[in-house]
Amino acid sequence: MIINSKKFFLIFILLLLAVLLSISLINFTIDPENIYKKTIQFLKSEPNTRKAVEELKSKKKFMIVNQKIWNDREFTNYLLELSTNEECFLIGSSQIRLISVVLEPKILDKTCNSLINLGLNGASIEDYLAIFNRIRLKKVKNKKIIIAIHPWTLNFNRDGRWTYNQNDFNEFINLILKQDKILKKDRTNKENTNFLKITQNLINFEYFKASIKEITQKNKNLFIFKNEFEIREEDFKKNIIFYDGSIIKNKNEMTNINLLNNSINYKIFKDLYYDTDVTEILKLSVRELIRENEVIFLLTPYHPEVWKLKNEPIYQAMIQTEKIIKIIANDMNIDLIGSFNPKKINCSGKEFHDFVHSSKLCLSKLEN
Repeated sequence: MIINSKKFFLIFILLLLAVLLSISLINFTIDPENIYKKTIQFLKSEPNTRKAVEELKSKKKFMIVNQKIWNDREFTNYLLELSTNEECFLIGSSQIRLISVVLEPKILDKTCNSLINLGLNGASIEDYLAIFNRIRLKKVKNKKIIIAIHPWTLNFNRDGRWTYNQNDFNEFINLILKQDKILKKDRTNKENTNFLKITQNLINFEYFKASIKEITQKNKNLFIFKNEFEIREEDFKKNIIFYDGSIIKNKNEMTNINLLNNSINYKIFKDLYYDTDVTEILKLSVRELIRENEVIFLLTPYHPEVWKLKNEPIYQAMIQTEKIIKIIANDMNIDLIGSFNPKKINCSGKEFHDFVHSSKLCLSKLEN
């Protein structure tokens, strides 16, 4: 009986390893988010992302995305590279993706006559520094750099996707640190940690579902360009990217508010709400940016129900992060728009898509 149990356990382990290996191979090969840079790709047509962005911007169109086949950071890099006359450059995570001064209701239109939205899903402080470097290399001058601060922003290592732009991150962090040893220990060199993260992603079931979806929908009108006036109700069943970089999310992806089924403490670790090294790096970054440009901080609200969860780490993260950003803004004479607290902006619970993503109606009140 003991022998049979050991044999059964061994077979189970072997089958589990075989399943995980199969999932890993599919995720690595299909790679729906283009995370893994490979010289050889099977079953995958390589999109010309630059041409897509060029057409999007030059003809002021919008793109209906049936299937996204590019890396978000690659797309945003080209968006920044091809932007010239916009007054404002907006940087942040998915909470800002709806912001536009073109689409109704207009958002931040009192601050910006024109805007390019460089929002990235899951953007971390490392992403910000990489974008700052590209802004520097582009020699952007006399613009407004709007930096969205999220409850996890003042920490290193809150997301691994930034490594797509690791060279830009390294170049900028070296520039602003120069000879100043402000770090207690070198936490900007996280190659091992991020290698572990992207390796773990190979057995991520959500990534596996995205891979399967890409296989089944391969080459079926991946994205379609249209003019603004041609937009139809059925188009809103897909994700839509506008020429200013803003996005209207698929209506089917908008969720009801159910905090029990949401990850309330997304990217938040208890008692690790901010890192003093990161706050210093942010200040050094701002000093570099304001040599040629104006810098503005932006806070977007969380759902009112989240503010009732005073025992959850997210509550303390919002309180402490907003407090620190107010101090930095005041010390450096930087404008601060918005708040994590929806009451300060007069946003109701009905004006949210989920616990963290405000609707366009709520975001349109940021400057009130």
